Formats: sequence, structure tokens, C-alpha cells
Amino acid sequence: MGKLFWKFFFFFWLAQVCSSIGVGLSIWAMRSNHSEISEPLVRQTPLQEEPPPHHSDDFKNWPLPPPHEDRPSHHEGEPPLPHVDRPHEHESFFPPLVPIAAGGIVSLFFAAFLAWYFARPIRSLHAAFNAVADGNLNTRIGASMADRKDEMADLGQDFDNMTSKLQEVMQSQKRLLHDISHEIRSPLARLQAAIDLIQQQPNRAGELTSRLEQDTQRINTLIDELLTFARLDSGMAGKMDSQVDLISILTQIVNDAQFESMSKHCTIHLESKDEVFVKGNRELLFRAFENVVRNAVQHSPEHNQVNITVSRSNSERCIIQISDCGAGIPHEDLKSIFNPFFRSNANNVSKGYGLGLAITQRVMQAHSGFVTAENRLNGGLLVTIILPINFNNA
Repeated sequence: MGKLFWKFFFFFWLAQVCSSIGVGLSIWAMRSNHSEISEPLVRQTPLQEEPPPHHSDDFKNWPLPPPHEDRPSHHEGEPPLPHVDRPHEHESFFPPLVPIAAGGIVSLFFAAFLAWYFARPIRSLHAAFNAVADGNLNTRIGASMADRKDEMADLGQDFDNMTSKLQEVMQSQKRLLHDISHEIRSPLARLQAAIDLIQQQPNRAGELTSRLEQDTQRINTLIDELLTFARLDSGMAGKMDSQVDLISILTQIVNDAQFESMSKHCTIHLESKDEVFVKGNRELLFRAFENVVRNAVQHSPEHNQVNITVSRSNSERCIIQISDCGAGIPHEDLKSIFNPFFRSNANNVSKGYGLGLAITQRVMQAHSGFVTAENRLNGGLLVTIILPINFNNA
């Protein structure tokens, strides 16, 4: 039973006890007062002597009392006895209205207090829900219920957590729309400028065609990443029941990245002892790991190495660690690098849109895994990905 139950129990029990005590004391006081006021002065009446026995003839001469007349209550020559009141013979029964009224008043006060005590937080919740429905996501009621220390206080704290999450979601949506409009506006402006130049100077069409293709490709890449992120964020990840060879995916990604990093003279090393199979979507997993590896290559200095290690923590999970030798990420930005469109100002050498790591995080969540990032002691960033293993093909 929770604290709220015991509060109800204690107050109701206390109300009954107080009512019983009040009624009992009232009845006791009334009876005691009544007995002191109406106690009769009892005097012992002398016994009348029985007439001596007579013969039958003498009995006939015995004087009879007159009809319909009361016998004398005392002997001649004696003072009259005091009149004795007998309440039980002459008084009618009346219910104990005073004790009942006292108990009712006590119960009424306790009931009113209980109704106020439990109705006040409910009214606060009702007003808070109406405020949130009107769009005021800054509404908080946990502080006003902090002194209760029961389920109502927990409910107020849950309400605050809910409004905080809603506020974060709304702010994230607004920021996402702002970033999308900003990212699309720049290539569209360049496309429009290139088209105007081609119309004014047809002889430069060949020169500006490469610019058109480049900006068109950037818009296409951005839209593709946005669609992927939106699909993952809404829980529409597609089929997640394929048997995926994780080592095969990483090998293909390493080969592609090795070819692209030849200009930087960087090497990519993959280390794995066992085959690892996971259950999920191969395309999404490929994109998730590719985003991390490409970021590692882009942030690594020339003539350095990117390391990828795959191991099993136990029979249920596998750990994939991707590390580079770059400058790392500022500590205050580590928790934000998985947010969409986030790009650290300290190391903004990437030409992406800040959606790669956000997509990676959503892909891992869709596969019941998670991803973390931390700075290495000797420099660089370490990204750790943990995924559950498929037992059927492990």
C-alpha cells in the first residue's frame, strides 16, 4: 500500500475515534449531571402493623374505605412523606441529540479537511493540464506539492517531467525546421544565381554546370538524410528481421573509406576475431557505421590511422569501437553530437549537415542497441556501439 492509502486510513480512523470519544464523553456527562440533580430523598416508611386476627363475625364489622377514594399515605399524627419523582415512570424517551450533534460536527470538520487536502492537488493538476493544452509548456507544479511526500507529489513530478519532454520535443522541432530551411536556402540560392548567369552569359554554361551538379547533389543528400532521420524518429524503420553479417558490412565500409582517404594517407584498421551476426536492417546498419567511420576519417590528421575493433562482451552483446587520432570533441559538446544538425564550433571541418551521428543513434535504438562517444586520453574521439547478437547464426 502506498502513502496515500495510509493517509486515508489514518484520517478516517482518527475521525471515527474522535467521534466515538466525543459521543461517549457527552453521554457520560449528561448521565452524571442528571443523576446528581434528580436523586430523590428517600426516607424509609414505617411498616404498618397488620390488624390482629379476628373471627369471621368480627370481619363483617370491619369498616371499609369509601369507594373511589385513596387510602391515606400516612398514619394519622405523622408528617406527610415527601413526593418522590420517578423519571422512568413519568418522563418520555428522548434521543441523545447533543451527543449525535457533537459527533456529526466532529465528522463534518474531518470530512471537510480531507476533501480539501486531497482536492487541492487535483485542482492544481487540472489547471496545469489546461495551461499546457493552451500552449504554455513552462507550467510546473512539482514544487507546490513537494511538502506532501506521497503519490500526489510523485504525480506532480511526473507531470513536470512530461512537460519538460514536450518542451524539448517542441524546441527540437522548431530548431529542426530552422536548420532545414537554412541548409536548403544556401544551395538553392547558388542554383538560382548559376541559372541567372547561364541565361545572361550562355558562353559560361559549361563552367557553371559543375556548380549546378554540386549544389543539386548537396540538396539531394540533405533530403535523403532528412527522410531517413524522419523515418527512424517516427519509428518507421522498415523490416528489422534480416540476418546481417556485421563483419561483412564493416569490411565493405573500410574498403570504401580506405579508397577515399588515400589523399590524406590515412589507414583504416579492422580487428575482429569472431563472426558476428545481428538481426535487423542491413541498409540502416550500413549507413549508421558508415557515418561514424567517415567522421573519424575526416577528423583524423594526415598519416594517421583509424581503428575499428569488434568484440563480444558476453554471449548476448557485441561491442564495436571506432577511434581516431584527431583533436576530439569539447567535453561540453559530447552529449550534443548526436542531436540533429549539431556541429561543434571547435572542430567544424566537416562539410555535412550534422545528421550523420543523429541517424546512427536512431538506428542503434531501432536495433535495441545504443551508441556513446568519449574523448581518448591520448587524443581523438572514441565511439562505442553495443548491439545484441542474433543467437541463431552466432
